[in-house]
Amino acid sequence: MNKYKNKSQNYINIDKCIFNKNSANVFGGAIYSTLKNNTLSNTKFLFNHALNAGGILYLYYDEFENIENSKYLYEFNVYKSNNTAGSFGNNYTSNPSQVLIENENINNISVKSGICNITELKLYSFPNRIFSLNFFMDLTKYNNIYFKNNNITVKIKECDKSEISITNYGIPHCEKPICDCTKYNETNVICSKGQNNINNYKENKCVCINGYNGETCNDMIIYDIRYLLK
Repeated sequence: MNKYKNKSQNYINIDKCIFNKNSANVFGGAIYSTLKNNTLSNTKFLFNHALNAGGILYLYYDEFENIENSKYLYEFNVYKSNNTAGSFGNNYTSNPSQVLIENENINNISVKSGICNITELKLYSFPNRIFSLNFFMDLTKYNNIYFKNNNITVKIKECDKSEISITNYGIPHCEKPICDCTKYNETNVICSKGQNNINNYKENKCVCINGYNGETCNDMIIYDIRYLLK
């Protein structure tokens, strides 16, 4: 292992080494680094384990600067096999640096009236309103976490015609009708809402899609159109 300092930057450079069957009780089974620049080359990592995260390497840094354009780990001709971590990052990982929206192309969200579920977030509102969501980390330990695709526009719409508008605490939200259609051919049946705004198995009914009928929606509807060709 070669560790040196170059002006304002700290470096770690590991070359032609073998890390075999190392372990850590928390982070970094083979390596725990707090340096900005880490280079691994011509090295093997075999059967290393971290109880929490980073079976091979865990990178911890107080401030991830310019996270979009920075790189903190460089590897060249590195062989990795059977490295594990109890939680995440069997090979490499770091302390949290940024939060991503699952769909990185999203900058607008349209939801039905009532509830927008984003992991554990629920938004209750009347329809035809627009909100702007901005996220931040309210923990001193993680106050440098970068939120990518922040400032999300949320438009609250009316329920679709096929959905049921349910009002709780004076605010409506949309639910898909629920039915017990287990005896039907699942590819040929839909659950249709009942006459009242009540979402239960008694009110709603199973309906065959266009082109099918019968007790289980298995019978294809066939029309004889030969007479039209005469």
